[in-house]
Amino acid sequence: MSIPFYLQYYVEQARSKRHSQLVVGVLLGAFVLYNAIYFIAGYRLKARGRWRTLWQPVILIQKRLRYVHRFGFVSFDPALTILVLVYFAMNGLLVYTKTSDITYEANYYIVGKRVGRIAVANLPPMYIMSIKNNPFAHFAGLSHEKLNVLHRIMGLFVFCLVMLHIGFGIKYWYSLGFTYYFKIPPTIFGYIAYSMMGILCVGGLLRHFGYEIFVISHTVAGLLFLVTIYFHSEENVKPYVVSSTLIAGLDRTSRWVKGFYLRQQATVIALPDAIELNVRCTKYRWKAGSHIFVRIPKARFGQWHPFTIASVSSLDGSAEENMRLLIRPRKGITKRLAKLAGQTVAVHVDGFYGGNYRDLSQFRSVILIAGGSGASFTVPLAISQCHRESEKPSTDGRRLRFVFMVQRPEHVDWYRSDLRTISNEFEVDIYVTRASLEELPRDDITFEPINSASDSGNTSDHSVTSEKNELVLQDSSVDQPMPSRLRRGCIRYHSGRPDIYNILDDFTNAAEHDETVAVAACGALSLADTVRRFDARSSRPMYIYTEQFDM
Repeated sequence: MSIPFYLQYYVEQARSKRHSQLVVGVLLGAFVLYNAIYFIAGYRLKARGRWRTLWQPVILIQKRLRYVHRFGFVSFDPALTILVLVYFAMNGLLVYTKTSDITYEANYYIVGKRVGRIAVANLPPMYIMSIKNNPFAHFAGLSHEKLNVLHRIMGLFVFCLVMLHIGFGIKYWYSLGFTYYFKIPPTIFGYIAYSMMGILCVGGLLRHFGYEIFVISHTVAGLLFLVTIYFHSEENVKPYVVSSTLIAGLDRTSRWVKGFYLRQQATVIALPDAIELNVRCTKYRWKAGSHIFVRIPKARFGQWHPFTIASVSSLDGSAEENMRLLIRPRKGITKRLAKLAGQTVAVHVDGFYGGNYRDLSQFRSVILIAGGSGASFTVPLAISQCHRESEKPSTDGRRLRFVFMVQRPEHVDWYRSDLRTISNEFEVDIYVTRASLEELPRDDITFEPINSASDSGNTSDHSVTSEKNELVLQDSSVDQPMPSRLRRGCIRYHSGRPDIYNILDDFTNAAEHDETVAVAACGALSLADTVRRFDARSSRPMYIYTEQFDM
């Protein structure tokens, strides 16, 4: 039955309102579905014997879904892509469904108005994706980094919806000859909001080329966008703009409040090709591998920058009373911070975030892989496992391995004492990619190759053996012969780049047939890609957790 002409406007308004409300429900449903898929993964990791065989098809499908394919600068994450496509499709249905029977205006203009309302309704979820304390993370089991990727995708999608909204509107009013419509205040506010959103999208795409410029432009353009879109929108969609403003405002306010509450003094220490920010922090607990946002007024007053905590909380058994942040000076705030070496500065801390990995103590075989400063993530994980092993030694003979890649020998100094601690429980392999063994300095961590430990004449607390392109460093307090397969107290050095794929292959092949192997890696994008590629090609069930520098 057709809708009476005099009721069509009210029916259209009611439908648009209902469909706008469904946007949040659709997004929440997609996240629940995504989480359900990976919730199943928790059960298949524990399955053994006959149950493992039954789970094998699910294991293979999940491996393919979570493998990220890269084509130059373009990445393809199958699981995330499915989630995004479902989101796009449902928005498309909400835009076009039940518009054909509204005839009091041109159909394309009815669709154009619906597009604008759906775009505004997407703003609250889009802003939620950008904040740290994110309720959607509990529904999807996703890290903030992946949610931030979704935030950017949603931003570009909303921008495209707004383009359609403007295009349909311009076509309709020009066809009527009513050009004065383009000069009224609501329309002008709409153009300004569209321009601000363009700046936000371009800034998001260029964030890796100038982070500080990105932060400033995102803050200013984001504020202007919310103000102008409020004055452009109809009354029935203004609550979405207000809620988006509250979400962004509460997130910024909470960050500044926590920053003043967690204000600490920190010492800037110069290291080879890096600096260490040593923050006095004895009363807080954080999970190994967590990160924080730091504001340092002396270096840059109004900006917050993320750094991974390279130490374990003193409340979790660490002997350290400070929170260590390892920073590679590049440009911007890190370059200015390097000039403050030797000084004490005030630091405002917002955290703690991250550490969304499974408890590694439930796995018998664990390998941690780090490249450069990525060890700020894996070193605390290894130390926390060492503490657990010392408190509750495992009875099933855990296989623990730590692989660390550095460009220069002096970069090992970043984690000098930590590596000694880790070697008590882990097999430790250090790869120096830009130095031969002859270039390694003779000190208490790195040694020149010599024939044997017995005839070296070395009077330090360590002994060394060498073979081909490898060095083995062993604590002399450990009464054990120098092994080919490392035991406690040993550190093995290699010259050149490691073959991560083969290292993983050898490590997993040595595990039991029905055993799940845990792999945690942090470093350059290529390292994470290699780990995921190995997981996708292996038939063995594995728990994979990766972080990379340029997420």
